Amino acid sequence: MQLPLWNEKRYAPYKVAALVEVLSEQGISSEASLSGTGLSSESLTTPGTLTSIRQYVTACHNALQLSKDPATPFRVGSRIPLSAYGMYGFALVCSLTIREYFQVAVKYHQLATPLLAMSWREEGDYVSWVLAMNPAITHPDALMRFLMEQQLTQLATHLRGVLDHDRLPPAGATLTYSAPAHTHLYKHYLGCKARFSQPMCALTYPWRRLWRSGDNRMRFAATTGRN
Repeated sequence: MQLPLWNEKRYAPYKVAALVEVLSEQGISSEASLSGTGLSSESLTTPGTLTSIRQYVTACHNALQLSKDPATPFRVGSRIPLSAYGMYGFALVCSLTIREYFQVAVKYHQLATPLLAMSWREEGDYVSWVLAMNPAITHPDALMRFLMEQQLTQLATHLRGVLDHDRLPPAGATLTYSAPAHTHLYKHYLGCKARFSQPMCALTYPWRRLWRSGDNRMRFAATTGRN
């Protein structure tokens, strides 16, 4: 993510809308959730509205100040389907193999309101999503964790969706920050144990099992039009 994109309004407001929805269920008004963003609840449903990364991060900062529920970023991440991503999401669900899915996700990540830098790597019998903050942008630790929790949940939710089952959870997650009080939420939303104070942030899957399951499922989706 290049720093000039920080203020550019080029993304549909699906992430902002999901955050506002989750906060509204906690009794937090949309006006409070959107404070400082220049957005209104009406603009989130207006065709043609575009938002910037800065506007979304501002809304996340508001959420940290307003919400007492540590599950908020996990709930937001679980409510953003691939269909919300337009052509980016369409390209992902049309991937013919699980390897292609990973490649497309990283190659076109700039189209998906990229809050974090994302890559993937194969290592032995495992494949991992690897996430990192943009070194040109600094965030308070609590906000960094909020963004990471949301992104990890999105990745896990999307992969479950394209594989059409929950029988292949991640093998584990690693985080660079220290363990928060709500570590149980990682297991609940990601489907795996998380280890903290590690060298990198990553969500890891058993590669061979994922490959066999993903290739069969995704070829079926491509030939039948299912997503």
